[in-house]
Amino acid sequence: MRNLTPQQHAYAVWVSEIMCQQTQVATVIDYYTRWMTKWPTVAALSQATEDEVQQMWAGLGYYSRGQRLLKGPQAFILWSLPLDILNSQ
Repeated sequence: MRNLTPQQHAYAVWVSEIMCQQTQVATVIDYYTRWMTKWPTVAALSQATEDEVQQMWAGLGYYSRGQRLLKGPQAFILWSLPLDILNSQ
């Protein structure tokens, strides 16, 4: 995790912590690497579909963790938008 901004580092830690809940680290490593390659930032993850996340999560178990990992960034991005953008849709 070299050369990451504080925000990128926080996201990377968050993803790893969620993945490691109820799952052995040895199992998580490959999933984590693929995840961070596909969605390296909160903004990138917020654009994912639930199907993409479920496919990426397949095999880790406790699938609600993956769903919640997606919902968090989506909500964050939505809440971060200026009100004039939200009102124009």
